[in-house]
Amino acid sequence: MTTNSIERTKMKAGQVVSFGPVKDLVEKACQELKSQKAVERLWQKDATLWKSEPGHIQVINNRLGWLSSIDWLIGESKTLLDFQKKVQAAGFDHAVLLGMGGSSLAPEVLRQTFQSAKSKPRFILLDSTDPNQVLEVHKSINPLKTLFIVSTKSGTTLETLSFYRYFYEVVKKSKGPRAGENFVAITDPGTPLEKEAKELSFFQVFINPADVGGRFSVMSYFGMVPAAVMGVDVAEILKRMKDEKEHSMVHVPLEENSGAMLGLVMAEAAKSGRDKMTLIVSPEISSYGLWAEQLIAESLGKENKGVVPIYGDYLDIWHKKHYDDRFFVYLSCGKRDSAQEALVKELEHSSFPVIRINLTDTYDLGAQFYRWSIATAVAGMRFGINPFDEPNVQAAKDMTNGNLKYLAENGHFPKQEAKIAGKLIQITVGKSNLSMYSLEDFLKKVKKGDYVNLAAYLPYQNKIEAALQKVRVKLGQLTNVPTMFGFGPRYLHSTGQLHKGGPDNCVAIIFTSDIRNDAKIPSQPFTFGQLEYAQGLGDFQALDAKGRRVLHCHIVGASIEEGIGEFEKLLG
Repeated sequence: MTTNSIERTKMKAGQVVSFGPVKDLVEKACQELKSQKAVERLWQKDATLWKSEPGHIQVINNRLGWLSSIDWLIGESKTLLDFQKKVQAAGFDHAVLLGMGGSSLAPEVLRQTFQSAKSKPRFILLDSTDPNQVLEVHKSINPLKTLFIVSTKSGTTLETLSFYRYFYEVVKKSKGPRAGENFVAITDPGTPLEKEAKELSFFQVFINPADVGGRFSVMSYFGMVPAAVMGVDVAEILKRMKDEKEHSMVHVPLEENSGAMLGLVMAEAAKSGRDKMTLIVSPEISSYGLWAEQLIAESLGKENKGVVPIYGDYLDIWHKKHYDDRFFVYLSCGKRDSAQEALVKELEHSSFPVIRINLTDTYDLGAQFYRWSIATAVAGMRFGINPFDEPNVQAAKDMTNGNLKYLAENGHFPKQEAKIAGKLIQITVGKSNLSMYSLEDFLKKVKKGDYVNLAAYLPYQNKIEAALQKVRVKLGQLTNVPTMFGFGPRYLHSTGQLHKGGPDNCVAIIFTSDIRNDAKIPSQPFTFGQLEYAQGLGDFQALDAKGRRVLHCHIVGASIEEGIGEFEKLLG
């Protein structure tokens, strides 16, 4: 690798790496990958690159379709274009994607990046079981003039089917047996949803290749059908994906393979103690962090190993003395933000590992989706883990189901004993925190190398997010460790795997609230509000069962923001 005074290597496709202290580690790893013929074996879909056990081999063999799905998608371009025209001709005012995790985060990035105020149909995403969120979507649309996209790989995802049942009943009240005309399904072959969608004569049914896993599924119908509905130039975004694929093939020297090198830096930095991958993203593509966060956390956070993606954290170059467990990835697009540029230059000249990736325009997101998938696969090789499963996600689901069963049998949820009880907030502690009697005691448990994760099973509202971001900043200042933030249950399908399966450096704070403005779920014995609380409580229970340092903060009373404010005051 050719380097200069700050150990810097420039690759193809707008990627520049300043290796800093991980240079020798990455060079050694690069030689090892070459000796293993790793890139050749990747394109041969050799599952033994990651694991040798038969169970893992079977899972991996069923999850590598994304490597070549772009070629299939390009062959489907006419289908997608015809669908785009069909949607436009139908005259829908809105399109609502009903999904979770891998089915929703890439479309959310595309929505925030490409949708203009004048676009029609207006695209909305629903991936929250909070009843306020469901009711807000209902209130903002005319259901009879709305196309609902039911997106679930398994065809059985609880949250997605709950959204679907709710809105199908709404449309059915006016259209009767013709309600299916307002629905599109995206699912795998042979799922219950495929059968039902065909029986109810959905507007269109898209059957996705079964060997494309959820968080890699942007390179399939799960990503491109919503893109078509938004009016995105699907052919162009596929072209960028295809170009990146070509840059990742066997004939490209490993040192010039941007995805592979990104993955090597991820893995070697993390293995050397720099496990906090801190994302700095241009405002024009700021939502990309949502997708990258899920891909990295859920793929690499297992077997007590992992890369911790830090997105949206408060950064200050004068506090860089606390950054010795971080490496940085800077994605720039369009006119560069001067503050971000100044920060990145300071980090580079202070010898922190920094990866700069320059996008020529927003359609280069297509290339980044592919590049980061390659990077994740390569990092998984270096960790010796299976990056295509999610072994700890089920724990929170099981706890949620247990809480809903308890509710059905007892008429209420399991009682939580508050260790700290304020006027508006009640705080329950996990078994590893039984000796704490204040938030000050809890913060003393945060040590160097940790990170604090805020998870909010609350409505996606700007004022609530702003209040939680204030808490996030304060926690970072009080503890001098990186912070993460996510709304539940979205984050369960995003970073939840890392918090339970990754290293024991997660300090978790979970927020729930009293149920307000509830909404019924057709054919279920529980409501959206009860489901959301069961998920938040189940998440707390699953983290506690893993021995993580965790708090459950339940807000009572009328104002969620005031409850969050009381928590902030208790921090001191």
